[in-house]
Amino acid sequence: MIYHNPGSEGAVVAFNERYENYIGGQWVASGSGRTYPVYNPAKKTESVGEFQTSNADDAAAAVA
Repeated sequence: MIYHNPGSEGAVVAFNERYENYIGGQWVASGSGRTYPVYNPAKKTESVGEFQTSNADDAAAAVA
Protein backbone atom coordinates (compact mmCIF):
# COMPACT_ATOMS: atom_id res chain seq x y z
CA MET A 1 0.00 0.00 0.00
CA ILE A 2 1.26 3.48 -0.83
CA TYR A 3 0.75 6.17 1.80
CA HIS A 4 0.62 9.89 1.10
CA ASN A 5 2.37 12.40 3.34
CA PRO A 6 0.12 13.56 6.18
CA GLY A 7 -1.80 16.65 5.21
CA SER A 8 -1.36 16.09 1.46
CA GLU A 9 -4.11 15.18 -1.00
CA GLY A 10 -5.16 11.57 -0.55
CA ALA A 11 -3.62 11.24 2.92
CA VAL A 12 -5.56 9.42 5.61
CA VAL A 13 -3.65 11.24 8.36
CA ALA A 14 -3.36 14.96 9.05
CA PHE A 15 -1.21 16.84 11.53
CA ASN A 16 -2.62 19.53 13.80
CA GLU A 17 -0.70 22.77 14.06
CA ARG A 18 -0.87 22.62 17.86
CA TYR A 19 -1.48 19.77 20.27
CA GLU A 20 -2.90 20.24 23.76
CA ASN A 21 -3.16 18.07 26.87
CA TYR A 22 -6.11 15.68 27.09
CA ILE A 23 -7.43 16.13 30.64
CA GLY A 24 -10.88 15.22 31.93
CA GLY A 25 -12.15 14.34 28.47
CA GLN A 26 -11.18 17.70 26.97
CA TRP A 27 -8.21 19.14 25.09
CA VAL A 28 -6.77 21.95 27.22
CA ALA A 29 -3.72 24.18 27.07
CA SER A 30 -1.00 23.61 29.65
CA GLY A 31 -0.98 25.74 32.75
CA SER A 32 2.27 27.37 31.65
CA GLY A 33 0.85 28.28 28.23
CA ARG A 34 4.23 27.39 26.72
CA THR A 35 4.74 25.16 23.70
CA TYR A 36 7.70 23.66 21.87
CA PRO A 37 8.06 22.66 18.21
CA VAL A 38 8.60 19.05 17.10
CA TYR A 39 10.33 18.41 13.80
CA ASN A 40 10.11 15.55 11.34
CA PRO A 41 13.22 13.44 12.05
CA ALA A 42 13.66 12.73 8.33
CA LYS A 43 13.47 16.42 7.40
CA LYS A 44 14.78 18.30 10.40
CA THR A 45 13.47 21.66 9.17
CA GLU A 46 9.87 20.43 8.67
CA SER A 47 7.73 21.08 11.74
CA VAL A 48 5.05 18.50 12.54
CA GLY A 49 3.41 20.66 15.20
CA GLU A 50 3.69 22.46 18.51
CA PHE A 51 3.25 20.54 21.75
CA GLN A 52 2.39 21.72 25.25
CA THR A 53 5.09 22.20 27.85
CA SER A 54 3.27 20.60 30.74
CA ASN A 55 4.12 21.02 34.41
CA ALA A 56 3.29 19.38 37.74
CA ASP A 57 -0.07 21.17 37.94
CA ASP A 58 -1.07 19.69 34.56
CA ALA A 59 -0.07 16.21 35.74
CA ALA A 60 -2.04 16.65 38.97
CA ALA A 61 -5.12 17.76 37.00
CA ALA A 62 -4.81 14.70 34.74
CA VAL A 63 -4.57 12.35 37.72
CA ALA A 64 -7.51 14.00 39.47
